Amino acid sequence: MERTETGSTEREKLLDKIAKLRAMTKANGASESEAMMAAKRVAALIDEFNVNTSELQLREAVRLGGAIVRDRIIGFDSRWPIWGDCTVRLCKLLSVKTWYSIEREDLLGLGSYDSIMTIHLLGFAEDVETVKFIMGLIREAFIYELGLYKKARGKEPQSFQLGMADRIKERLTGLFQTVITSASGAHAGSLIVVKGQLVRVEFEKLALRLQSSQSNRTIKNAGAYAAGQAAGQRANLHGKPSVRALTKGA
Repeated sequence: MERTETGSTEREKLLDKIAKLRAMTKANGASESEAMMAAKRVAALIDEFNVNTSELQLREAVRLGGAIVRDRIIGFDSRWPIWGDCTVRLCKLLSVKTWYSIEREDLLGLGSYDSIMTIHLLGFAEDVETVKFIMGLIREAFIYELGLYKKARGKEPQSFQLGMADRIKERLTGLFQTVITSASGAHAGSLIVVKGQLVRVEFEKLALRLQSSQSNRTIKNAGAYAAGQAAGQRANLHGKPSVRALTKGA
């Protein structure tokens, strides 16, 4: 299909047409001949316009509801955590929308509420699950490595954490690129783009009024930053959920 300024709209119309044809089944009241004609037409359109059947399945799942979910990751206090930068990178790679807010939380269940940084997630259920899984590993790594660094009386723990976060972000990008360039990568990559489009539509329905912000944290000690990068290299980022989500439908 030729790409024009209205190419996206034309493709949406095509996909909508295919979806309607796919719904013409005997179970939905169509006659046997109508169902057969619809199936043949679907096959012809898919072949003519090179439509990915997995894309159709994704769109159908969204239409039926429940495919795209909201979740959150709760911080330790009201400040934006340095490991939160890794969440932003990971969400971008997996086409998960993320934003943050300050919420009043009773973390201990004792009736005492504190202001806590909350990172919100919106995306396909398996991708949100993957973000939470990998971020669990990253948070544990930050706690462990920072504890060792402080025990060794390391200087400038902020620079250490910045170095660790930067190295982990690099590794996340590398993991993503490895999957995309694999044998089934082109297919996985196209699905991630489609997921991003579908998630963006759902995100816009929330009509949130968000403000952008920038971190003013700076690297004050090169040695601490380098030590943090070494710690980021040691962090465990591997797990089946990450690979499963990136290659879903491939």
